[in-house]
Amino acid sequence: MANLFRKGRGGPVWLAVLVLLSLGLYLADSRLHLLEGVRGWIMAGLEPIQRLATLPSSLWRGASESFHSREHLENERARLGQENLLLKTQMQTFWSIQEENKRLRAALKATRPLEQDLLLAEIIPVQSAPLGQTVLINRGAHDHVHVGQAALAAEGVLGQVIHVGPQTAEVMLLSDGSHALPVRVARSGQRAIARGTGGMDRLEILHMPNNADVREGDLLVTSGLGGGFPAGYPVAVVMGIAPAQSGPFASISARPLAPLNDPREVILVWMRDTTAPLPAETKNTDGAAHAH
Repeated sequence: MANLFRKGRGGPVWLAVLVLLSLGLYLADSRLHLLEGVRGWIMAGLEPIQRLATLPSSLWRGASESFHSREHLENERARLGQENLLLKTQMQTFWSIQEENKRLRAALKATRPLEQDLLLAEIIPVQSAPLGQTVLINRGAHDHVHVGQAALAAEGVLGQVIHVGPQTAEVMLLSDGSHALPVRVARSGQRAIARGTGGMDRLEILHMPNNADVREGDLLVTSGLGGGFPAGYPVAVVMGIAPAQSGPFASISARPLAPLNDPREVILVWMRDTTAPLPAETKNTDGAAHAH
């Protein structure tokens, strides 16, 4: 090939021939596609070389995208984990409030409408006195709790406040041997006194005459006498009746309705005629009671 372009007369001639030949091939290929097969072979042969040349950049791009994708997934996973934890906490609060509202509604339905205010309190898990049956609650003088105040459960009367501190109060349960509560038979109106026996599942009913209109299964409710408890709240169900061998009063036992052996929460009651000021966070039971 070098001899074709040596200095002399033949050089320009051969150059012109090659130019014309190239131009002819170009025109023939553009119109007749004569070199299409040759071009395909050349491209097929160059394809591995092209891939090899672009391999480093492809690997780098893939690694970079994978790293950013993994980082994004890790961030998204952390965000979703935090969001899930927050939602679980909110759900627990939601169910807690819902259950509190259910218990308050159950307590309100247990009696006829009265002029009173309610406040929900939680029981603090501490060991009570060995000879007494009391529970400690997380409401005290700061919440205007006062000695002698009625304490309820959703099922019925739980006990009575006997000591008040700044932030806590002590409630004596119905089952305590020194607790006595004026009651009446809901069916007949017969009045009596329900006194604790020291057992969580049994009360002693005092001052019920032998000829009183009372039966097993009768519901005992608060009579409202004494001013400490509102009238009409469920207390116990009569279990057994035995006429006294001597004396005018029958021997009657009753089963408390409130879960005295495992109370979880306490509903405090303020009567409208009480001298203690009402807490601002309570509401009249003529409307909807507020659950905390």
